[in-house]
Amino acid sequence: MAIRHFPYLHPVFGTSKKPSTPKGWTRSVYYWWWEYLRRNTAYQETCNNFGLGKCANIYNDFGDIFSIDFKDWWTKGDRGAKLFANQPVSSSIIQVDPIELEQLGANEVLLRLNMNIPRKFLEERFRTYLNNNHKGRRGHQDAKKSNAKYKFSGQPNLYSLQMTLQVYDAYMQYSDLKLWEIPEKIPNLQVSNLIGQDDSKYEIADKKNRLSATVGRYLQRAKKSIANAGVGVFP
Repeated sequence: MAIRHFPYLHPVFGTSKKPSTPKGWTRSVYYWWWEYLRRNTAYQETCNNFGLGKCANIYNDFGDIFSIDFKDWWTKGDRGAKLFANQPVSSSIIQVDPIELEQLGANEVLLRLNMNIPRKFLEERFRTYLNNNHKGRRGHQDAKKSNAKYKFSGQPNLYSLQMTLQVYDAYMQYSDLKLWEIPEKIPNLQVSNLIGQDDSKYEIADKKNRLSATVGRYLQRAKKSIANAGVGVFP
């Protein structure tokens, strides 16, 4: 059976009898990739035109993300794994025929085991070999060496991705507000310069400038990531 691994934590949905909470998928960077792509107007137009448009090149892979929820989108046809998992390998341990020695990949090694040695000693020596030669840490994939079809750029900051999208959504929803007023619509946005009732007019002016600059930076990042998602890269 082929084994596939994701460079980052993949969504978990649980079972029909014991479904996962939203944290099962919102803590995955792939969920946020999907959410950002949903804000891309060019991709939405491509979906409305059944794959014809500016984003036609990735439509064949991502499909219509506006007519389906994330769970169904991810699981349909094993889509999530096909897009974001590393390419499958037949097995983590195989017995190599001597004639295949020249076919070893760049990240493969051949070990010779003496099967007359007791198993516990072989296991101990194999662990020692891995500790000395395998650079990956337990529970982490080496994302830089990922061979997935679609790769995340850099190291994901889920909190930043979530807050950036919340600021963008608030900006789009409350288009009549000024930038410095947007944080009032996002209770969990961590900013230290909200305007207080006892602030002087000079403090208020300074805080308005700071708040506007903060929201502006969020919006700049959001728009860039939304545009990137439309061409198959993120963020």
